[in-house]
Amino acid sequence: MREKAKKLISANESEKESFFERLRKIGLKVDSIGDVLSLNKKDYLGRRLQTVLVKKGLATTPKSARQLITHKKVLINGNSINAPSYIVPIKLEDNITIKQKKAKGEVKE
Repeated sequence: MREKAKKLISANESEKESFFERLRKIGLKVDSIGDVLSLNKKDYLGRRLQTVLVKKGLATTPKSARQLITHKKVLINGNSINAPSYIVPIKLEDNITIKQKKAKGEVKE
């Protein structure tokens, strides 16, 4: 991300703004190249699905969050996500759910 920001220093304003907009969609507060350069790894890693599950209280530890994700128990907008490194956009953060267990003997349709 830092390398991309450094290349954008000499780019035109529309390219810069589209880059800033992509970062804003995932929840990073940036308005200038300086803001992008001041971001650290924790800012970006905090937007991973694994971390978001722990922050929201849907999982107790990062390890349990990872297990839920890899076993396809996590749904975003009804779609199963199986990548712990999935970067969660701000607008989808409230749509994260855990699959409900089926009762024993229930028939799958």
